[in-house]
Amino acid sequence: MLPLTQMKSQKIGLLSAEEKRHAIDAIIGYFSSERGEEIGMIAAEDIMDQVLEQVGTKIYNKGVDAVVKSLRMRLGDLISEIEIVEKK
Repeated sequence: MLPLTQMKSQKIGLLSAEEKRHAIDAIIGYFSSERGEEIGMIAAEDIMDQVLEQVGTKIYNKGVDAVVKSLRMRLGDLISEIEIVEKK
């Protein structure tokens, strides 16, 4: 799993420019419609960065764990298939 220090250094690459823009717009929209507050792009980006810093690594690691679990299951299946055809 990627250490937090590497995750922070890769934060810029987590979202494409379009995804980042969409997320910032969604945050601004949320504050406007749900809280009746107007915030700017800088504040919305700061909120997004804070959320990514707080939970980004955990979400990333859960995804990695799911992939590892899936690959282990597939590897086990492949080993079983090889053992079936193995000449004894």
